[in-house]
Amino acid sequence: AIRLIVYHNGLDPTHLHTFCHDTFHKEVFEELKRIYKENRSGVVIWFKAHGDQKHAEGLIKGRLSQWEPQELNFFFNKGLLRQKIAQEFFDRRLYFDATDLFIRCKKPDGTMFTEEIYSAASNAVSSIQGAERYALGIM
Repeated sequence: AIRLIVYHNGLDPTHLHTFCHDTFHKEVFEELKRIYKENRSGVVIWFKAHGDQKHAEGLIKGRLSQWEPQELNFFFNKGLLRQKIAQEFFDRRLYFDATDLFIRCKKPDGTMFTEEIYSAASNAVSSIQGAERYALGIM
């Protein structure tokens, strides 16, 4: 009935989201993909802005390895999946960024990710030293 009222009144399907985040997810998601064609992160931000963290994070998780670093940073700054995003930077060997993100994360108990920070920082330093040795070997 709600679906018919929305369509009958000429409203776009995203209005269905106000009634239930889960029941009409498919229709809302399809409409958002149409609206945000080339802006994949726009869909995530739309869900976040409409109080639907579950679907926003689900979209990020579903393609975590495919997001651009600047998109991941944006999501991190919005408070979405902070630990998973920091780990993704580490997995991509973007150690400087991973170090920074792990420093800005907190575990559920409020403590820092000390081991992860140390590991990312250590790898960052090693990559600098490796680059310096490589540069000196060429010159």
